[in-house]
Amino acid sequence: MSSRSTAVRARAAKTASRKRASKAIGAKAVGIGRYYLYPLAAAGQAGVERALGLMQTEIERDMKLMGCTAFSELSRDNLRFR
Repeated sequence: MSSRSTAVRARAAKTASRKRASKAIGAKAVGIGRYYLYPLAAAGQAGVERALGLMQTEIERDMKLMGCTAFSELSRDNLRFR
């Protein structure tokens, strides 16, 4: 990709770790797809707020475990490819 290209993960990432990995490999945006629909159906706005709060907590925890304090610090070096 050229330096002027923008990567966006079009397929929804269901877990925070996949969102983090997408950002680490250079995606500028990551969709959450249906992630919010099930909590919305089950508990309305409160359910969505709880789900997004859980996702934020998971992302923050995982970034701390990697020694990163900001998305800008994520890079391919933070990933393990199998």
